[in-house]
Amino acid sequence: MVELSWIEGVLALTVQFGTVYLLASLGEIYAERSGILNLGMEGMMIVGAAIAFVFTNALGHLLSLVSVVLIGALMGLLLAFLVVTLRLNQVVVGLA
Repeated sequence: MVELSWIEGVLALTVQFGTVYLLASLGEIYAERSGILNLGMEGMMIVGAAIAFVFTNALGHLLSLVSVVLIGALMGLLLAFLVVTLRLNQVVVGLA
């Protein structure tokens, strides 16, 4: 018989790891409502995590947080510029 503590641990980890994807999905919902298809959301999250790792070791926690927010905003602005201003294909830009 499966112990209850094991199931509780799995459920706790599911909530803990799923929160990140829930927040990313919430951001994607707002992008979709504005008419922009952002297929690069998970790639942006991976780049943000890698930059946070490097900058935390080099600069510290607070500057790492600020730098990751700025890098994420710049990636979003780049996507918006390519899709809205230059009218490039959203699927190609999102997956590139």
